Amino acid sequence: MAENIRIFTRVQPEPASAAEASVPGARRIRRRLSRGDRLLRNTAVACALLLGILALGNLDLPWARKASEGIEQALTMRINLDESIGELTFVRQIMPESALVFLNVSGAPELTRPASGEVIHPWSNAQPWLMFRCDADEPVLAPADGTVTAVSPLSDGRMGLLIDHGEGLETVLANLSRAEVRAGDAVQRGQALGACPDSLYLEYRANGEPIDPSEKLGLS
Repeated sequence: MAENIRIFTRVQPEPASAAEASVPGARRIRRRLSRGDRLLRNTAVACALLLGILALGNLDLPWARKASEGIEQALTMRINLDESIGELTFVRQIMPESALVFLNVSGAPELTRPASGEVIHPWSNAQPWLMFRCDADEPVLAPADGTVTAVSPLSDGRMGLLIDHGEGLETVLANLSRAEVRAGDAVQRGQALGACPDSLYLEYRANGEPIDPSEKLGLS
């Protein structure tokens, strides 16, 4: 770490001698940072900025929330930071786990598994949904924050839920034995929504089209 810190200090030139000072056009020589040194310096500055934004997001003020949300949107536009600054070990050492989760470079899943059992039906283009095995009366958890937009009985007497996560993202959960939320309820990631008797259906949509959530759930 000491080596990393040294690259951020400005290299001061040797004091010019009287003879050098009297010579017109005499130039002082400074050591130029290498490309790798500049990358490490700029990354450290970015980390400090991001930590400041994280602290800013904890303030319950409209302008603070707006600034924090803007930064978060910019950082979550499908940028794979794990292939850029995320692989620099010193970034992981100086940044707390909460910041790494925010930047999605810690390996933590973006979505919470709605049930703890194994996947008994993987996602495919032909059948674009997942099925999880459930223990009897196992709680069903919200994969992400959102608003329940529909709670409906199904033809077999079980229940189905639709959750709107914003930005065109939705989750459909079905085969619940009971629902503990109603349409219009705001839910948080990991919140219990109801119970599952044996298996749980999950469909994840972007702008109305089903997409594979396996990676976001940490299944692949």
